[in-house]
Amino acid sequence: AEFRVAGEQERAQLRADVMAVESKVERQSEALHAAVEQLARLQADMRRAQDSTEVHRSEIFGLRGAASELSAGVQQVADDAAAQGATMWQIAKADAQALRDDLQAMRAGAEEERRR
Repeated sequence: AEFRVAGEQERAQLRADVMAVESKVERQSEALHAAVEQLARLQADMRRAQDSTEVHRSEIFGLRGAASELSAGVQQVADDAAAQGATMWQIAKADAQALRDDLQAMRAGAEEERRR
């Protein structure tokens, strides 16, 4: 009888241990499942962030291209203005020389008149 009581107590203890292990495995399984779901959400967030980053990169490259084109346009306008300014300077310089030549001719004519 004593062995039977001891055996039943041992079996009861084993059942309790098995139930505790099953409970622990169940909790760990739920925790693992939750972690897998969280990982899936994080991966989805990372993909969305990467897609968003790609869009921003594309926008940045587009803006850089537009800025480069604008810069080239501004440089062209500046070059044209400089060329036009240089042309106007050459014209003004030629006009001034023509006026000096006319003035010199008028002085020479006045000097000639005085001599007569």
